[in-house]
Amino acid sequence: MKKLISLMLLALVCLTFVSCGGNNGAEIKIDTAALTEGLLTGQEYTYKMEQIDEDIALSLYSVEKADVVSVHMYSAGGVSAEEIAVFEAVSSEAADRILKSAKLRIETQIESFTDYVPAEIPKLNNAVVKGKGNYVVVSVSPNYTKAAEVINDFLK
Repeated sequence: MKKLISLMLLALVCLTFVSCGGNNGAEIKIDTAALTEGLLTGQEYTYKMEQIDEDIALSLYSVEKADVVSVHMYSAGGVSAEEIAVFEAVSSEAADRILKSAKLRIETQIESFTDYVPAEIPKLNNAVVKGKGNYVVVSVSPNYTKAAEVINDFLK
């Protein structure tokens, strides 16, 4: 009888830990269009930001379409490293893959801009790349502190 009670208590403790484990915010819901707009209007950019087509955004970030619910991307074009990308993934696992791709994109951009437009390197070195739950946000801007504030407000 003692063994049975001990096993039941152990099972209860295990279930408690599993239910409290969480999944890094996968249950949060973010208005990705509003977040993108907040990043666009919440600070000044050096150049005019242009909306990028979804397929091009996925290609630039090397992200599979099957991993994405939606993506909003804006870029200043080849003259500047400034860009915004907001992804909603189909799962937290897909978001993890997108986050890795986003970090790789920043590294690649640093390599590209080092000789091309070295003045852009500080923006890339201070890029804000964050993921939470099913969301990944990238902001390369002159005011990375403000971008981080806007992103953190949405990812609470």
